[in-house]
Amino acid sequence: MCCMPLFRSAKVDPREFHRVMVFIDGSNMIHSSQRFRKGFKIDYKKLVDCLVGNRQLIRPYFFGSYDPNNPVSNKFFDSLRLQGFDVTQRPTRDRQAGEKAYKIEKGVDVSLVTKMLSHAFRNNFDVAIIVSGDSDYVEAVQEVKNLGKRIEIAAFKASIGKDLKHIADLFIPIDDIASSIELTKEK
Repeated sequence: MCCMPLFRSAKVDPREFHRVMVFIDGSNMIHSSQRFRKGFKIDYKKLVDCLVGNRQLIRPYFFGSYDPNNPVSNKFFDSLRLQGFDVTQRPTRDRQAGEKAYKIEKGVDVSLVTKMLSHAFRNNFDVAIIVSGDSDYVEAVQEVKNLGKRIEIAAFKASIGKDLKHIADLFIPIDDIASSIELTKEK
C-alpha cells in the first residue's frame, strides 16, 4: 500500500528487492510536521510502507525522547512497538536559563547514528532511509555511503538541511505524500 511509487517503470526494478531499514528521528519529525501544518500528525506505519514500497523492509526504527513525568509519551512509544517498530527512547533533561526552566533532548541523534552505522558495517541493509532533515547526520551518511550503501532522506521541504539533501542518493519530500500518511482518527 504505497502512496506514491518510488520507481515508475513497467519493468521489474532490481532495487525493489533491496533490504531496507528506516531510521526515524521522532523529535525532528514532530517539530517539522507542525511547521508544515499546525495539528498535522504522521501515521508512522503508513509513512514506512510508503517509503519502502515493494522493497524488503528489514526493520523500522524510531528514536525519540520522553518526559519521565508524562505517561502519554509512553503510550505513543508502546503503540509504535506494537506496529513492529524498534523504539529507542531517551528521557528529557531539565535545564535552567535564568528564571526560565525547559527540557532538552540528549542522545537521540547519537543513538540513530550508532544504530545505522552498526547495521551498515554488519551489512544488514542495502538502503537506509533516514526520516529527518537534520544536517547533523551528514558525516554519518557519508560514512554509510562509503560502505556502498544507498541513502534516502525523507523530510519536509522547509525542514531539510541543504547539505543533507545534497548528500542523499534520493530526497523524498514528505510534503508530496502528506495526504497519504496523515494520521486519521478512527470513528
